[in-house]
Amino acid sequence: MHYSEITVIFSGQMQYVINGKKFVLNSNDVIYIPYGSIRDRISKTEVDYVSFNFIDEINEDSSAILYLNAVNSVIKNLITTCDAVRELTSYRDDERLLLLLQCLIKQLNFQNGDIKTNPLVLKIKKYIRANLNKKISLTDISEHTFFSPVHCEKLFRKETNTSIIDYVINKKINEAQYLLMTEPTDIRKIAEKIGFDNYNYFSRLFKKRTGFTPSQYKKRHIHTV
Repeated sequence: MHYSEITVIFSGQMQYVINGKKFVLNSNDVIYIPYGSIRDRISKTEVDYVSFNFIDEINEDSSAILYLNAVNSVIKNLITTCDAVRELTSYRDDERLLLLLQCLIKQLNFQNGDIKTNPLVLKIKKYIRANLNKKISLTDISEHTFFSPVHCEKLFRKETNTSIIDYVINKKINEAQYLLMTEPTDIRKIAEKIGFDNYNYFSRLFKKRTGFTPSQYKKRHIHTV
């Protein structure tokens, strides 16, 4: 997805799988899913919920965050206001709605102990995002950050619960999904655009992560964004 997402559960239960990790949401839980995440949503019961998809330039380097039992009167008021503004605007690109959603995230983080990401992890993610069109190795990241590969990997895994290479693959596959849905470009050229010179390897990785071959995915989803 090329949008960040906030989903609030008012009643019922919902399950997300985000970059291969399962999250179970119950009544009054909130989940924040950053730009670039590979996600799948399953309703386990009848669910009353609201979701907002938006361009989040401030928090795009974070990982998915589950806020347990976070819906109180302040959060409800913010959600109600966001929903009202959404009805009157062009939604994702409206500055008023984006500002309100940023306030919602800040309030959730405040209630949750103001989660902060380590600056080195932010630097690694920024480097990955800027170089998705290239092959990215731990050595490249080490040279860019001036920290050893072992230190980078250890800290990144501690903060994100995933390895750097898995994170890179997820970002590349997510970018491929977007390009397959929005561009008429030849699939092999899309693979090259995200740094894969071996199409067969790209195709195997894509199917492993999404359940579809690139051509199957393109046929199912083209022009749905």
